[in-house]
Amino acid sequence: MSWVSNILNNSTASTPDGGPKVLVIGDSWAAVVAEGGNESYFERKLVEHNCHVQSKSLAIPGSTSSMWVKPLLLDALKVAVASYRPDYVWMTLVGNDALESMPDCAKTNKSAAECGDELVATAVPNIYKIVDAVHEAP
Repeated sequence: MSWVSNILNNSTASTPDGGPKVLVIGDSWAAVVAEGGNESYFERKLVEHNCHVQSKSLAIPGSTSSMWVKPLLLDALKVAVASYRPDYVWMTLVGNDALESMPDCAKTNKSAAECGDELVATAVPNIYKIVDAVHEAP
């Protein structure tokens, strides 16, 4: 998991003015937002609004909430949070969950609302597990 070792490098660094640190986790949208450290889209936009931050990304393009709740990934997330000690965690997930499950659900003649309910019933508990792991990090 090279992405975890990337976050551990310089994990105690902070912004020059002592601004907040943000850990970005999730799927490809999280990667789009936060790849590239100080050159990330996320940081550039915040700097434009005089919000100086440092961000690190643990984004895994193509990942689903079901992948993030696997014990190995949750443990790695806890290590990254404990090491980097972010002030904030930005999470972007569930897009790939929808891409993965909605086409098959639609083929069952269920309504869009019923398929959406199935997605939420699966994804929301996963999100809670991920958030709990962030809070459990030492």
